[in-house]
Amino acid sequence: MKFKILPAKKSDIPAIAELFRVEFGKAPYNEKWGKKGSLKKIRMHYANYKILISKVSRELAGFIVFYNDFWFGKKIVFINDIVVSEKYQNSGIGTELMNRAEHAFRKKGVRESYLIALEGKHAFDFYHKAHYTKTKWVLMKKKL
Repeated sequence: MKFKILPAKKSDIPAIAELFRVEFGKAPYNEKWGKKGSLKKIRMHYANYKILISKVSRELAGFIVFYNDFWFGKKIVFINDIVVSEKYQNSGIGTELMNRAEHAFRKKGVRESYLIALEGKHAFDFYHKAHYTKTKWVLMKKKL
């Protein structure tokens, strides 16, 4: 299957938001994103982070949202979201999106990438195959 990886354009935002809403609405996440909420989230990502998209023909097949930061006294890249349409999963699109994001920062001297994954799920296995490892850091939360 042929696909292209491109920087997201403002005109891509509605399709990215819809793909986000649909895919995160499925198990194991089961998130209840409305159209307005997902659009607001993706607009915020577009304004503040980098987004690469994948297209098969003219159809949006996936995207990755990432940004650079400074942790532990060094530059890092943080992958905020990576989403591939269920229709295109296991086609190499997710791997190529991740590779392109990592390559963009490697060229700038960044040597570490971080992300958050739900252990025991398909995405966790995908990240493990991409050579991501668990750290001792723990995601914590507090209800307000």
